[in-house]
Amino acid sequence: ENLILMEMKDYPVGIIRPSVVYGTQTHPFPGWVGSANNGHIGFVAGFSKGLFRTMGGDTSSIMDLIPVDYVTNATIVLAWYTGTRKIEQPEVIHCTSGEINPLSFGQYCKILNNATKKHPNDFIICQPQVKVRNGLRYTLFIYLFNFFPALIFWLPEHFVWRRKALRK
Repeated sequence: ENLILMEMKDYPVGIIRPSVVYGTQTHPFPGWVGSANNGHIGFVAGFSKGLFRTMGGDTSSIMDLIPVDYVTNATIVLAWYTGTRKIEQPEVIHCTSGEINPLSFGQYCKILNNATKKHPNDFIICQPQVKVRNGLRYTLFIYLFNFFPALIFWLPEHFVWRRKALRK
């Protein structure tokens, strides 16, 4: 932002500050995401297969999610606004939903758990069920259900299969 403000001081400037951007609300269809490789969408993809079973945080904390089509619409409106008016200072818009439509971590986990029961994934590793944990319980679950199982697959690959590939 500082670079934009410094370099674009003689031009109309608009800055959008979105919270956590999720799938769409309506367009092109509800729930659409372009890629499962970013942010919480990656968590949802891993959760639906049963890979992630714990989420760090407090059940009453608010997840400030905003649909991507809302952010897109806000960007178009801000571009129109800054392009049709004489603006002395940059326009900054916070595109969030936390105060209007709050969603807690606990509610989010219930939604995920209910959605996977209603629409199960075809390829699951273990039954998807996520809970919010913090402190020692969170650390323990991460090591027991994520880190150690990953080591079971990584160690043979690293010490056996890679050495065979290096010998060739």
